[in-house]
Amino acid sequence: MTLIIAILFLLIVSRVAAELAERVGQPAMIGEIVAGLILGPALFGLIQQSPELTAIADIGLLMLVLLAGMEISLDQLVDAFSGRNLWISIMGFVIPFALGLGLGVALGLDAHRTIFVGLCISITALPVSIRILMDLGRLQTAAMSANSEGRSEWRLEGPNGEIHVHVHAPRYVADDLATLQLAVLEGAGATLLPGYMCRQDVEAGRLARVLPDWGPAPVIAHMVFPARRALVPAVRRLIDFLAEHLHGSESGMY
Repeated sequence: MTLIIAILFLLIVSRVAAELAERVGQPAMIGEIVAGLILGPALFGLIQQSPELTAIADIGLLMLVLLAGMEISLDQLVDAFSGRNLWISIMGFVIPFALGLGLGVALGLDAHRTIFVGLCISITALPVSIRILMDLGRLQTAAMSANSEGRSEWRLEGPNGEIHVHVHAPRYVADDLATLQLAVLEGAGATLLPGYMCRQDVEAGRLARVLPDWGPAPVIAHMVFPARRALVPAVRRLIDFLAEHLHGSESGMY
């Protein structure tokens, strides 16, 4: 198989596998890895490793890391190495390194080769993590407001009541939910939207929920109107609309 045909074959199969992975709620990277396992020597061996393919893969990894670096501001980088994020970064290297050492010992390799396997696994975990983060939209966000420094905060509550304040620099800001929804559909990034607005898009696969167990803490909203028997028809329709949509799962934020 020539190099051009092999590349085209890889692109088509990986794109189909990535689309299937996204339809079942997984990052596209997972589907692309599965496609590589199927086409490579691990299963069918349709695509064999060659110096040309290795060079193209190395260039792709380089461009991926450079692209992620271009989309991350200096403030975000400083935040990533502070507090709990620092431990997450450290463990993101230590755990793959430890697994690589264990694999080397299990295979009976000597000390130098065992360390080499651990370093290879821990270092190559970086571009994989970056790609998954980009697929999940974590590197780009959209919000309804931002401060004078271009920063915004999301106060999120976990399933056990834990609180996490996510500080980010949104690439797109709009104080209108409908405009924000259209921007997200066009790929502006991740955002918070009421369930009644985006539920159909989620069910149709146009949008995907990120961290479904987390969201803003519930709030109590009151609707007040003049206390009289006859209501203006528009007010009556508004009350009926809110009663229909602002309850249960539809009242939550996606």
